[in-house]
Amino acid sequence: MSSPLGLLSKKKPLLVTPVSYRNRLAEKYLKALLIFHQKSFPKIHDIKRIATLIEPFEKSIFELEEELNVLNKYYATTRYPADFPEGFSWSDAREAFSAAKRIKAFVLEKIFR
Repeated sequence: MSSPLGLLSKKKPLLVTPVSYRNRLAEKYLKALLIFHQKSFPKIHDIKRIATLIEPFEKSIFELEEELNVLNKYYATTRYPADFPEGFSWSDAREAFSAAKRIKAFVLEKIFR
């Protein structure tokens, strides 16, 4: 399996893969923050719902609302093959990558402060 960055460097990549990876990366980081705070969570993949579980102890989570919205719009379309869109653009892939990087930085800052 290719890495998301490797897939972005190809001339005709399957852009659903890096977009999907970015959504899942953000999901895992947000769940790690819940675990760090010793909070349990249901089996969900919706990162905005996960963010609402984080909000009681990290009030600033919704400073990332734009990033959460960007990645959440790719949730169903990348997780369930029947819902795959016609395709993603380079702009979609870059937007998802940037949003996931900001969420990752937020979580790491909260854990290692």
